[in-house]
Amino acid sequence: MNTRLYPLIPNPAGVAYSASTKRFNRARAGRRSGKTERGKRRGVEKGLLLPDGSRIGFFAPTRPQAKGIFWNDLKAMTEGLHAAKPNETALTIPLVTGNELVVAGLDEPARVEGVPWDHFLIDESDDIKKGFWDEHLRPCLSERNGTADFIGVPNGFGFLYDVGLLAAQFPDEYGDFLWLSEEILSPEEIASIKRTTDPRTYRQEYEGAIEAATGRVYYAFDRNKNVIEPPAELADTVLLSVGMDFNVNPMTSVIFFETSLATYVVDSISIHTSNTAEMIAEIRHRYGDRVRYCYPDPTGRKGGTNAPVGTSDHSILRAAGFEVFCRGVSNVRDGINAVNSRFGSMTGERRLFIAPKCKKLIEALERHCYKDDSSQPDKSDGFDHFCDSLKYPTEFLHPIRQRQQWQQ
Repeated sequence: MNTRLYPLIPNPAGVAYSASTKRFNRARAGRRSGKTERGKRRGVEKGLLLPDGSRIGFFAPTRPQAKGIFWNDLKAMTEGLHAAKPNETALTIPLVTGNELVVAGLDEPARVEGVPWDHFLIDESDDIKKGFWDEHLRPCLSERNGTADFIGVPNGFGFLYDVGLLAAQFPDEYGDFLWLSEEILSPEEIASIKRTTDPRTYRQEYEGAIEAATGRVYYAFDRNKNVIEPPAELADTVLLSVGMDFNVNPMTSVIFFETSLATYVVDSISIHTSNTAEMIAEIRHRYGDRVRYCYPDPTGRKGGTNAPVGTSDHSILRAAGFEVFCRGVSNVRDGINAVNSRFGSMTGERRLFIAPKCKKLIEALERHCYKDDSSQPDKSDGFDHFCDSLKYPTEFLHPIRQRQQWQQ
């Protein structure tokens, strides 16, 4: 008996999804509710039951995501059924049935196109590039009348929403399944999540709700409740951290410290037509060596506009004595949700406060908006740089969901 195939909680919609015989299926269930596990098992079952020569794809928006979500689990689920050793480079598993399981990121379309497929499982479906399904994936299923499952948490009116419209129009071909995290998780865990998650993020992330991304990006920020003077006895003595955005004009940073209960932003800095070295000099001028930890834009690990040829912004920070922490990949939605949830949870608790002196940061939080009819923040309003400086450390230190791509 394969111990990896543990019993699943038999919630009605989850059971119906697992048993679905529809060609295309959407499962927009909440986080940690078992949708990915059920999708994996459906894919493995097809790899064991479909005719010899079938190819089953397990996809996510990027290769690191796909490997982190699927690879080890698929190897464990199919233990004893491998026709040969799984290929750790190509991320393929040959089965004794003559079929093949393939893990791939949709940031590398060449691995998907040009060959027929029998089944796709696409996780984090709303994070794939617009048009990718119609242009690259759907044609690969035509030759063998292949099937596909789309799972994930909705990101506004994105791809999962579009699949839902098709499911309503063509119910004989499309299955549509929704269940809530609270159907699977304990009441104690749900209560804990609500204490640290803002209402809109909770509906989206744990109830699978389609939340329109309109108006203010940081809607949970309230000047009357989130703007306070930091505790003086700490602000003048504790070690400090900095969140940093590498835009040239302006370059921005926020200076903050953490307690067991809250995060306090004590200062915000913007320098026009600047670079990383000048920002470091300004931080050291104001706070000396008290600023020890830096949470910058992940793109700064590469050579950029702020860094001389042959160096990177991150290497400049490390050379200046900072300990640098960032995610391998920064997800816009995850970062925004993390910040909003710190500004105000479903239970009314607030854990992120801004000092009154940070006038430009406060203005940015109040005025940064989404593009019309889009889930993307409007970078043309000029308020994104300060907001990003706050978003990078918040997503790293207080994530809504755990990811594989962490690095120091």
